[in-house]
Amino acid sequence: MPKTSPPAQVEFHPEIPNLHEWGGITGIPCQDAGILKELEGYYTKAKPHLLDLSHQLIGSHGFHQDQSEKNAHYLFAIERESPYKSEGGHNPSPDFRLRLPSEISSFFLPERRTEWQMIFHGAVFPAMRFDTGPVKDLLCFLQCIAPGLVVLSSEDDRRGKVVTQRALPNQDWVKSKEKVLRAVFGDERYHKLETASGKLEMSFRNTFEPDSDSP
Repeated sequence: MPKTSPPAQVEFHPEIPNLHEWGGITGIPCQDAGILKELEGYYTKAKPHLLDLSHQLIGSHGFHQDQSEKNAHYLFAIERESPYKSEGGHNPSPDFRLRLPSEISSFFLPERRTEWQMIFHGAVFPAMRFDTGPVKDLLCFLQCIAPGLVVLSSEDDRRGKVVTQRALPNQDWVKSKEKVLRAVFGDERYHKLETASGKLEMSFRNTFEPDSDSP
């Protein structure tokens, strides 16, 4: 019986050279100087839409404000009880937590890296990004703001290890959000997003690690 590949995992990669590399792949280059200022401009325009997604999660998907994290560092901080239950009805896993920073530069601070890894590598995205629209939309918005910052990654280890990463949403999602994306990014960047998201060679990257036992 063929081996079934697990779903792609969300990975957080806040290295500036990584963003520049993805800029070359997607055809949506970042500025060599002032990259954080450029990204902050997009993030600021996207904030109302990101906040609206958090309100949808509170209103329709069981989240509530994380009262322990109400401070100016966060655009929002929300949480909900994990849906996973043990046989005895107990909750064996911690609450699902989701938060975004008030400024995108926080993603790139070394002292905050572990915090953001815990958000993106935690349980929320694997459990909810497939069937919870606002979670999927939040991930896709971040991919459009900074391609390469948050990627979907999968591995194929049948012959060595091939790691496939996707840095952009699919084209159907981009087209469905055209009005919002044009308002945030402008017409030129929107067209680049639409083009790149529809081409495998512009939205995916493969890296290969040979099997250690290979001759």
